[in-house]
Amino acid sequence: QYDNDGLLIRKSLGVKAKQRRDGLTACLQGGGSLTEQAIDEVEEDKKIKMKRVYFDSTIQARDAYCAGRCDNYVTDGVAAAGQRAKVAKNPDKHDIIVVGHAAEPNGVAIARGDDQMFDIVRWTWNLLVWAEEHGITQKTSTKNSKQKTKKSGVFWVLPMMVSASRVSTLPRRSQQGAPKT
Repeated sequence: QYDNDGLLIRKSLGVKAKQRRDGLTACLQGGGSLTEQAIDEVEEDKKIKMKRVYFDSTIQARDAYCAGRCDNYVTDGVAAAGQRAKVAKNPDKHDIIVVGHAAEPNGVAIARGDDQMFDIVRWTWNLLVWAEEHGITQKTSTKNSKQKTKKSGVFWVLPMMVSASRVSTLPRRSQQGAPKT
């Protein structure tokens, strides 16, 4: 799953077309954040200029937007959806517009103390990222698995990484002496 930056913006402004963003104020966290870079990209691509209002934290920027100080609030797309659902007084009166070129990977969370699940998720995640980086999809893996000529790469790693018997015999991190975080 990947996430882009997003503008949380009031529908009442009628800003569907990108050119209508010219001159709008944007609440955002200062200090060279990735969301600031997203605004840079929009301004360059669409030849517009947005007025930026900087805050020390994303929470302050969000609260200023909700109080009406800015026309939009810039944050990660998933965060914008969460803020719209939980913080905005009338969520249906706000849109989220995807901005910028960045696609940031999202991660998963595992309950503390569930070391076996952590190991399973970690290995699965690493395998999926590795496969994506090497262009391996369901279609290509099915085609290549019939050739049975490769002894390296995903066809050797996959059974070792996801086999139920292998995962169940992995040493627990607590047994390896690794500190728990």
